[in-house]
Amino acid sequence: MKRDPGLAPELIFSEAFLGTPVAAIAAEIQRCGIYTCEGAVRPEAVDRILAEFGGLEFRINENTLLPVAFKGQSYQNHFMALSRTAFRLVCHERITGVCRGLLGDEFAMVGKRIYETRPDSYMMFHSDIGSHTDNPDRVDGLGFILYLSDVDDGAFEIVEESQRQAESYTGSRANDAELIASRSIKAFPMSKGSYVIYNGRLIHRGQPMQGRGSARQSLHFQVNRGAKTGEPIYVNIGWLGDLGDDAKRLLGFGVPNSVPDTYPPTSPATIVPSNRQAVDYIRQNLAHLLDD
Repeated sequence: MKRDPGLAPELIFSEAFLGTPVAAIAAEIQRCGIYTCEGAVRPEAVDRILAEFGGLEFRINENTLLPVAFKGQSYQNHFMALSRTAFRLVCHERITGVCRGLLGDEFAMVGKRIYETRPDSYMMFHSDIGSHTDNPDRVDGLGFILYLSDVDDGAFEIVEESQRQAESYTGSRANDAELIASRSIKAFPMSKGSYVIYNGRLIHRGQPMQGRGSARQSLHFQVNRGAKTGEPIYVNIGWLGDLGDDAKRLLGFGVPNSVPDTYPPTSPATIVPSNRQAVDYIRQNLAHLLDD
C-alpha cells in the first residue's frame, strides 16, 4: 500500500503569511510583543492536521499516542509523531527564520501541544518565560499559536506592553480582575487557520469561555533562546530525512533531553466530573472490569 506523503511544506502556509518578510514579522514582535496573521495556514493544511493527529476524544488502551484529560482541557503533546503536516509546519523554514531573527543562533523548542479548552477551564494571566530580565528589549522566548477552530469565545488576550516592563505577576482570579481594571487588555478573536507569534515575556491568557456548549482547539509550541532542556519530543523517524540545520536545532537533534516530564501532569485524579466525554467513555467501556 502506498503511503500518503502528507502535505508538501510549500502548501502549508498561505501567500499572506509567506509574503510577509521574516524581518517584518520580527520587527512587529520586537515593537508590539505580538504578530498575528488571519488565515496564515491554508484550510487544507489545518484539516490535514486535524485528521492526522487523531483527535482529542478520551480513550485508553489503544496502541498509539493518546491524548490526556487535565481538568477542563484535553491535550495531545506528541502531535509531531502523529501528524506529518504539523511536523512540517513546526519545522518550516519560515518558523525557524523568525526564531533565528529574534532569538539568535541558539534556540530550541521547550514545549508543544494541541489542546482543547472548554468553558469549565480557567487560565490565569501569566508569562511563559518569567518576567525578570536585565534587558527588556531582548526577546528570550517565542510562543506560536495556530487556531485549529474559529475562536471568538475564549480568544487569546494580552496585557499590552507587558513584555517590556519586567514585572512580577502571579495570576489568580482576584489578581486578574485587578489587572483587567488597571491595564490595557487586547483580545485576538480570529478564524480557523490564523496564527499568533508572541514574545514569551508578554503577560497573556486565553479568555474565560462564556458559551457552555463551546470549545476551542489550538496548536501551541514555545521556543526559547539558548535552551538546553525542554519537554520530550516524540517524532516519526521516517519524517527526519529532509531536516535542515535550523530545524534540527529547533528540535534539539542529538542533544539528550534532561526534562523527563510533559505538561500537564495527569492521572485519573485530574479527570473532572464535568468532563462528560471521559465519564461516559469510562462507563461504556470499563464497567466490565468492575463486575464480580
